[in-house]
Amino acid sequence: MLITRHAEAVAVLSDSRHVPPPVPQDAPDGTLAWLRAQVSRFASGPAHAARRRRVEELLASIDPAGLRAAARELAGEPVATVSTRAFGVSQVEAVATAAAGYLSGEGGPEADAAVRALLPLGIPMITILLQAHAATAGLITAALAREDGITPVEDLLHETLRHDPPVRVTRRDGVEIDVAAVNRDPGVFPDPDRFDPGRGATPHLTFGHGVRPCPASAHALAIAAGYLEGRRA
Repeated sequence: MLITRHAEAVAVLSDSRHVPPPVPQDAPDGTLAWLRAQVSRFASGPAHAARRRRVEELLASIDPAGLRAAARELAGEPVATVSTRAFGVSQVEAVATAAAGYLSGEGGPEADAAVRALLPLGIPMITILLQAHAATAGLITAALAREDGITPVEDLLHETLRHDPPVRVTRRDGVEIDVAAVNRDPGVFPDPDRFDPGRGATPHLTFGHGVRPCPASAHALAIAAGYLEGRRA
């Protein structure tokens, strides 16, 4: 079932019975498939709660203001490297390689080798890095396309998240949520197809909602804001 309306998406995301499609649990240790079976994103029930808690605990120890400052200093670097380097991790290529198949499960020997290279960081940190890699780069890239050097950075990012979500579809077992369509529901967002940074923060669902909201939304916004500020300097 495809969901394109905001209220229906909120209902699904708030219902603990709607879980992500299961992933195989019998992959060899140290592979991308094995990693997907260890992280919170693809788990449900007590396993999801315990794994998510470990990620949240790690994020609580990382100050978004520090990430913003780090990203500001990285403004001359390629967008795809920023989230990894802002977290102080140097294995940019390994993160990019593993992240490419993280959501889909489509990997290979290179992805498996990348996962093994990242394992010393710990699964909670790997979780953060892989989920941030493409999404944060996508947010920054979309915001740069609208950048005018005048609009407050936070307003630019909030409207970019609504209008051009970097992750356009999210899935639950038997349900597919079209995030891009939901974020343009005319019943919630007046004149929804118009890019309007003056809206400020809106109830977009780019960071999820309910049971499984993105635990690193503040950190992602901090990195993107810092990068844009560095480009303006």
